[in-house]
Amino acid sequence: MRADLIITNARVLTMDPACPRTEALAIHGNRILALGSVADIAALRGTNTRILDARGATATPGLIESHLHLFMGAASLERLNLSGAESFEAVAERIRVFAATRPQDALIHVEGGSYAMFGGAVIDRHALDHILPDRCLAIMDAGLHTAWANSCALSAVGLLRGGKVPFGSQVVIGQDGTATGELLEAGAFGPVLALGPTGGRDALGYTTGREPDPAPDGTARARDRVMLLNGMTHCATYGFTSVHNMDGNLYTLELCREIDVAGDFRLRVQSPFHMTSDKALADLAIAEEMHLTYCDDRVRSGRVKLFMDGVLDSHTAFMLNDYADKPGHRGAANFDFETWAKIAIEADARGLQLDLHCIGDAAVRRALDGIEIAIRENGPKRRRHRIEHAEHVDPADLPRFAELGVIACFQPTHYPGYILPADFILPRVQADRLGNGWAWSRLRTVSPAMPFSSDWPVAPLDPMVTFHAGMTRPRLREDHADDRQTLMQMIAGYTCDAAYAEGMEHVKGRLRPGYLADVTVFSQDLETLQPEDLLDVRAVLTVCDGKITHEG
Repeated sequence: MRADLIITNARVLTMDPACPRTEALAIHGNRILALGSVADIAALRGTNTRILDARGATATPGLIESHLHLFMGAASLERLNLSGAESFEAVAERIRVFAATRPQDALIHVEGGSYAMFGGAVIDRHALDHILPDRCLAIMDAGLHTAWANSCALSAVGLLRGGKVPFGSQVVIGQDGTATGELLEAGAFGPVLALGPTGGRDALGYTTGREPDPAPDGTARARDRVMLLNGMTHCATYGFTSVHNMDGNLYTLELCREIDVAGDFRLRVQSPFHMTSDKALADLAIAEEMHLTYCDDRVRSGRVKLFMDGVLDSHTAFMLNDYADKPGHRGAANFDFETWAKIAIEADARGLQLDLHCIGDAAVRRALDGIEIAIRENGPKRRRHRIEHAEHVDPADLPRFAELGVIACFQPTHYPGYILPADFILPRVQADRLGNGWAWSRLRTVSPAMPFSSDWPVAPLDPMVTFHAGMTRPRLREDHADDRQTLMQMIAGYTCDAAYAEGMEHVKGRLRPGYLADVTVFSQDLETLQPEDLLDVRAVLTVCDGKITHEG
């Protein structure tokens, strides 16, 4: 058998313990044909074989992004991002210039905001009214858990004087009885985002997990498909061949399948069913149907995503102890324990895997408690339940990850001060409990695998930014553990560990004969670089399913 594609003269890191390094590899169809020396693989050359010279650079299994918001990320490519704007004047100028280019938009939707974006000044609807007095404006914070809306936007969705929102979300009300403009969690800001050009469809999997209503017409659906394809292409330019999308609904899966059928395949996508607090237990039948309908190696479901809590900066993370800056307040879980335990048992019984957003240590404990009950109730079976972020874990709960086989999935760029302002995170945590936060090295000893990811568009999609964050992490205090990661640990987090977390370790995540032909080639030999130099590295070749999806 002759190769269709040969990658030669590379530093191939296979992530296969049986053959960890080699010089070249051959692909036939959509599978890895062989790995070996330059001479060995050259013997597989045929008349029509394409030869690609890596020039001594690193090649790895195709990168797997384990936690992103694909549709929202794709939409963000068309939106203004406020990163780097640190004063009211800078924010206002950038928004006004952007708004002038979008005269047709009913909502000016801006991303990358933060509690610090006005340089310490109050962020409320009146400040936003001053920026755009006659148009609806919403600024989404970088973490995707808070939005600020002006009076126009709040009035348009009937929230100016508050309103009913799902449990766990909040329209913040001021002393005058009207909304301040601060909207906490998706149930509060979802209606505002629906004013935008996409009708909020790009965020629907995140906010409610329900289907578009009304169903988009042919023109809108075609636009959404192009937007999603642009997002997939963007992922491929960074070396990604698979993504675990965290926004779940049938509409997104349908668009992904349509893109594949049309011959525009760029990226393997797994997307979950989003279980929100206003859904019934019986709705998990929809998740099972999604799993049965979308179960190939290109478009997959089979997972249930839910938010156990919020985030620290808005005091919505569920903590075991009081917030240091808000005595008497510990946040709250989005699901009471009885409801959560029923969900865990039912999802697990249906063979569905759980993706659980947990920031606070109380949220992590509640997640583990529910999984433990589900395992006891349903008995032994293959599982890949995951806790996303796991930013704070009580030491007593660390061994339970190993006991229950629960995977901890991390985003190194979320470490305070890297891209998210430390001043609005660290003061929330009791000083004697800071050492329990972001415990990557301790969790590595108990988690069955440790996938890394960006949470794009929360953080930059570029995996080299994540590598840098993971490898250069400073200690918050000298007596804290050193949680810096090695290069090989970072690569594993984006390849074999990520494949394990998806339950697909038997066909991807390593370079082995017979595995799917997913390969990433970088611009340099990663093992010769210092962490700071990684920021200059780019993907020069992405091969997914045996097809080149990015080259340059």
